[in-house]
Amino acid sequence: MGVNIRVTNVSDFDLENISIFTAPFETIDFLTVENLSSGETPEYERFTEIYPNPGATALANGKTLYRIGLISETDVPLIEGDFTCFIDVVENINQENRLSIIFVEDD
Repeated sequence: MGVNIRVTNVSDFDLENISIFTAPFETIDFLTVENLSSGETPEYERFTEIYPNPGATALANGKTLYRIGLISETDVPLIEGDFTCFIDVVENINQENRLSIIFVEDD
């Protein structure tokens, strides 16, 4: 078993140094992408599992952006299949940019 993950940058920004936590912090495992232009989707990477609500960091226009993950011990990881992780840059209520991540199972 295993899960194949690819990342699509749906933001208007080119992103650099993307790190997405694939498991709770105790295990410290990341999906990393060095550079991802707006609209770009690289090939799949294989993982044993990935949690669907991970934390993440990335650089956009030289500024570090974050997404606070909400992984808990009761969350069920994705363990089989092909998924696309759509990453976006959105404005929060303080008019600061942050990362948004959504996983969608591919057909």
